Amino acid sequence: MPKTLTKQYGAAIIVALFVTSLVAIAAIAMIERLRINVRSTELITNNLKANLLAKGSVAWAMEQLNNDFKQQKPNQLIDATPIVSPINKIDNAAVTSTIFDAQGRFNLNNLSNPAALDDFVRLITAAYPKLGAAEAREIALAVVNWISAGTINNALDGYYAKETPPYRAPHRLMASVSELRLVKGVTAEVYAALSPFVTALPEATSVNINNAAAPVLMSLSPTLTFPAAQTVYNKAKTAPFPTTISFQQFDVIKNNPVPENKITISSTYFLVKTSVKVNQQEIILYTLLKRTPNKEKPTEDVVWQSKGTL
Repeated sequence: MPKTLTKQYGAAIIVALFVTSLVAIAAIAMIERLRINVRSTELITNNLKANLLAKGSVAWAMEQLNNDFKQQKPNQLIDATPIVSPINKIDNAAVTSTIFDAQGRFNLNNLSNPAALDDFVRLITAAYPKLGAAEAREIALAVVNWISAGTINNALDGYYAKETPPYRAPHRLMASVSELRLVKGVTAEVYAALSPFVTALPEATSVNINNAAAPVLMSLSPTLTFPAAQTVYNKAKTAPFPTTISFQQFDVIKNNPVPENKITISSTYFLVKTSVKVNQQEIILYTLLKRTPNKEKPTEDVVWQSKGTL
């Protein structure tokens, strides 16, 4: 066979191998892209399913609050929270919800009233004992500045302007507890200690004494110690106070008076935490509900919803 023909055959083989390699590379790329698209579609589908299931759980929470209202005696509405739903399994999804009494926590927006300042200072020192009263008061005053309209504080404004990125105090009521993390003096450790005991509700509220943790109860009285507050908490969990008068007559409270205008046994606001897991994907939806009583049955309205954070 002539050498020229042999060279042509060799070149043809090389070209064929090159083309085959390109086709193989293109096929692998297409298969990988298809795999990514399929996975992306699966994630989007799972997320949509999880969102729908999470929002559907709000109907369960509303029904629970309705049942509580119907079963209680007049003027003795006691919601024994937290109320935990059973784990509902639907196909490849698991759904669980928990109703918390938002008024069992300290409402940060109560600080629009100067009378609540000392209460918040006591809560800070109870929840995070590493801080002294003076440091706790500085944080409390910074929160007051944060939520108060028309206030000017050059020191705080300068501090926020030097942050990365810089920001300003909004001078309006807090819409979210997470705003607390932006307030001067609220470190990650302080926030972690306070977050289980605080809330941000759209109006001033009283503390529900039957669902308040010991540090929140301590905020109500300047003389209430942790052991005493824990005694009140344990009593409320085993035999809830039917009226605020019965609370005032409890021996511990007689020795550590709590102003009547700070407390209640009937709550308006409830926080619903819903966790939905679809395959290996999980979302957490927070919903704030407002229950408005009327003669026949209460109505529940969604104040806000937030995914993943308060």
